[in-house]
Amino acid sequence: MMTVSNMIVEHGLSAITGFKAGSTGIAGLSLENVRVYPNPSNGTFNISGLQAGAEITVRDMHGQVVYIEAASTGDKLQIDLHHCKPGIYMVEIMLNGNISFHKLILK
Repeated sequence: MMTVSNMIVEHGLSAITGFKAGSTGIAGLSLENVRVYPNPSNGTFNISGLQAGAEITVRDMHGQVVYIEAASTGDKLQIDLHHCKPGIYMVEIMLNGNISFHKLILK
């Protein structure tokens, strides 16, 4: 086992050994209102509770970007991932340097 910059590297994989969230970690993003649905999805899903200017990135489990868009208006966005294979995806929502992650399952 080798320690590198507060990360543990073992067998080529990194592990987080601790996580501490501060009170200012997600200030101003209103994450409590963001909702990804339906989940699981058949390919088309919605994100509600968005703020205008939020950048949405969807990645597969290998970290490859399969979709990226900036929300031009607030509240709701519909995303079509019919071109993607069934599996687990991560939906990343970023606004003003704050990030939230949501797991999405495609059937």
